[in-house]
Amino acid sequence: MKNSFMKEPERMRALAQLINSSDSILLFPHSKMDGDAAGSCGALCAALRNQGKQAYVFADEVIPDNLKFLVKDFVTDDPRTLEQPDLCMAVDCGEAGRFEKRKDVFFRGHRLACLDHHEGGGQFDDAVCYVDPESASCGELMFALLTEMGAEITPFMADALYGAITTDTGNFRFSNAKKETHEIVARLYDCGLNHAAVCNEIYDNERIEKLRLHALAIADMEMVAEGCANIVCVTQEMLKKTGAEMWETEGLIDTMRSVAGVEISALLKEDEPEKIKISLRAKSYGEVLTIAGEFGGGGHRKAAGGTIRRPIGPAKEMVKDAICRWFQAQKAEETKKE
Repeated sequence: MKNSFMKEPERMRALAQLINSSDSILLFPHSKMDGDAAGSCGALCAALRNQGKQAYVFADEVIPDNLKFLVKDFVTDDPRTLEQPDLCMAVDCGEAGRFEKRKDVFFRGHRLACLDHHEGGGQFDDAVCYVDPESASCGELMFALLTEMGAEITPFMADALYGAITTDTGNFRFSNAKKETHEIVARLYDCGLNHAAVCNEIYDNERIEKLRLHALAIADMEMVAEGCANIVCVTQEMLKKTGAEMWETEGLIDTMRSVAGVEISALLKEDEPEKIKISLRAKSYGEVLTIAGEFGGGGHRKAAGGTIRRPIGPAKEMVKDAICRWFQAQKAEETKKE
């Protein structure tokens, strides 16, 4: 089976050729690096170094402790590490706004590239981009890219790709996991994947402070839209009270989403007094990309996010209103069909 899951093979081939012809490469994951971004970058960076290339993951933010093993020592926050790289490549993000503080370094690249699986990705002029919003994760696309490059997938790279795929599919629970997803994972076992070790590192390595934060947040969860949705806010005060970091909200929205009867979950995180990050998830028939769009965000139909530059209270009311209007519109559509 040779990349039967891959669409637009010519475009993937062009991206692989560009990477193979470059000797110095900087990889740019999105801000607030998640497992998909970390695992995808880690696998590609390892492949490039194995080929004798200069390669780094350029990130200037804290990497969650349970994801650090996916990127080894590949990460640099020094923009002088590669002054004029042959190639700068965005990974798991489709436009420079997803790494705003690092975009000036990105555009230093002699050539530009992008690998992404988000709606509307590939927003880079004069870049070679491969974007497939139907892919469950960037890790799946990275597997196809590495295969097209002719790179040997080592056990570490297999683990990194598995880490990317498992986190973006909710450990294969989400509807984005398809037959192709499992076929790729099956091939990773042939490359030396140790799935138990990866899962232990990602899912069974939590700080007590994180658990206290989740407990405090869930205790204040509000049910809305007649129980079809829920909202949780995480404030800076809650972080101080529990000793947790904001990145440790990871996984909280999945707990919210698991509540019986809930279709849409919204997690609001107070990064700053008037900068609220929104994460939205849908379970089955819900569609949160439209809701995120009201706040200048994006993502996928079942998983999206955005930013509201208002205090946490008004921001929560705005999100609640948007969610309720979405359900009202759904009911109106169903009534028309009757």
